[in-house]
Amino acid sequence: MYRLSQDVSLSFLIGVELLQVCVGRNEVILNFDQNVRLTILSDFSVSVAGGRSIIYQETTTGAVALFPLLHDVIAQARATEEGGLFLRFRSGMCVEAFDTSEQYESFWISNGDKQIIV
Repeated sequence: MYRLSQDVSLSFLIGVELLQVCVGRNEVILNFDQNVRLTILSDFSVSVAGGRSIIYQETTTGAVALFPLLHDVIAQARATEEGGLFLRFRSGMCVEAFDTSEQYESFWISNGDKQIIV
């Protein structure tokens, strides 16, 4: 699928707690409780509450910015107008996964056996 649909239901993301940040050369995997996982294969941004958003193009550099989110809980999840995924955590920090390719997967969300691939 190209672009995350504006009408996709992401309610299963609300209230899940981030347990792990796993880093590979080409991906960052966020493992949450309740068998939820977000795999990011594209550019992503992280912003601190009230601060500016920083875009990361390399997973190994950007992963460090995700560490403060460990044991934080998702408060808001929505598709962006550009087809990406926006997450706001209870701490006020935000993460956005961008849909950067029409040919390759940019990110996917797993909820148990169900997957949303963008």
